[in-house]
Amino acid sequence: MVETKDRANAQEYETYLEKGRIEDMESHYEGCSENWAKDFELTAASWHDLQNNVAIEYVQSWAPEESKRMGENALFEIGVSTARELYPGHQFAVVPHYSDYGNYHNQILVCAVSLDTGKRI
Repeated sequence: MVETKDRANAQEYETYLEKGRIEDMESHYEGCSENWAKDFELTAASWHDLQNNVAIEYVQSWAPEESKRMGENALFEIGVSTARELYPGHQFAVVPHYSDYGNYHNQILVCAVSLDTGKRI
C-alpha cells in the first residue's frame, strides 16, 4: 500500500525544486513532464511497482569558484549527460539551482522504476 502523505511530500518537493531553480534557465525533463512526481508514479503503477519511494534524488554540486569558472550552462549539460549515463531507460528531471553560498548545483530526480523494463533501481 502507498501512503498518500508521502506522495504529497513528493508534490511539495516538486514545488520546491521549481521555485528554487535558476530563473533564466530551463529545467530538463527526459521521458517526463514538469509534473515528474505524477509521471514517476504512473510509470511505477504501470509496472505494478508503486511503492512510497518512486523518485531518487541525486545532487551534483560544485564549489563557488568552480561554478564561476565552468559556467552554469556547461555544468547543466554535465547534469543531463550524467543522468543519461547513470540511469538509462529511466525518466529524470534535471533542475539547475544556486545555493545561498553561490555554488551551482543540479538537482536530479530519477524515477526508481525503469520505463523500459519495470526494474527498480
